[in-house]
Amino acid sequence: LVKSRLEITHMVNVSGSPDPFPGEFEYLNLEIQDHALQSLPPVLPRFVEFVRRAIEQEKGCVLIFSARGVSRCAALAIAWVM
Repeated sequence: LVKSRLEITHMVNVSGSPDPFPGEFEYLNLEIQDHALQSLPPVLPRFVEFVRRAIEQEKGCVLIFSARGVSRCAALAIAWVM
C-alpha cells in the first residue's frame, strides 16, 4: 500500500467526511469549506502544532487530504512550508 511505503503516521482530514482508516493513524479534522471566501488563519495554529508534533517529536509523516484535493490541501501545505 502507498500509505505504508510512504510511512504515513498522521493525517489531516479536511474532507468533511469520517476518517477513512480509524485507529490506523492519528488524525486532525479541520472544518474548512472549499471556496475562495474560506478563512484559513483560524485553523492554522492547530494545524501547525499537529504537523510540528508529528514531524519533530514523533518523527512521523503527515498526509493532508480533502474530498477533491484541489485548494484546501495545497493551501495548508503551503502554510506549513511558509
